[in-house]
Amino acid sequence: YCADEVGRRSGPPDVGLLDSRAGMHGIAAAAITQLSGTSFLFGVDNNQTWAGYAELFRQWRLDPELSRTLRERLKMVAAMVPAAQETEYLIRFRDKAQLLFSEYLYDDADAGDIGAFNPPLSDEAAPHSPLPILFGVDLVGLDVSAGAEWLDQEFVGAAYARFVSGCVDVILGDEVV
Repeated sequence: YCADEVGRRSGPPDVGLLDSRAGMHGIAAAAITQLSGTSFLFGVDNNQTWAGYAELFRQWRLDPELSRTLRERLKMVAAMVPAAQETEYLIRFRDKAQLLFSEYLYDDADAGDIGAFNPPLSDEAAPHSPLPILFGVDLVGLDVSAGAEWLDQEFVGAAYARFVSGCVDVILGDEVV
């Protein structure tokens, strides 16, 4: 929301976006516990991303009620996915995210434990399964202030299509018609 809209809006925002590529910021981490219905956790497949989220999840785990509430409202986003290695990159990202969620937020469960929250690795709706944003060199330095026509650029659509579609599915769920 724009700053002037925040003052007029009642209630928390529906979605929070948290970018962890440069490390976790304490204010942002605390904000998603209080502000949003769904939080998209952005990252790239590097040690900084995984260390930042491990620290965040470790802190949340100190409050079991909080971690149980939050874990189903999270969705990973793999940013800057290299198009040439998209499949391999997303599998590696998903696997690392699932390990992290399993260690800190998912329930320890056996196959027969019906009430446990521990989605399978292959579950695309699971918090650990990332929505991709493809990297394209044309996106670097894109001047979005020049007007709305940038949205119609083919390379923008190619980079963001699956992310936007996935966001709509996550946010609206069964409401999509």
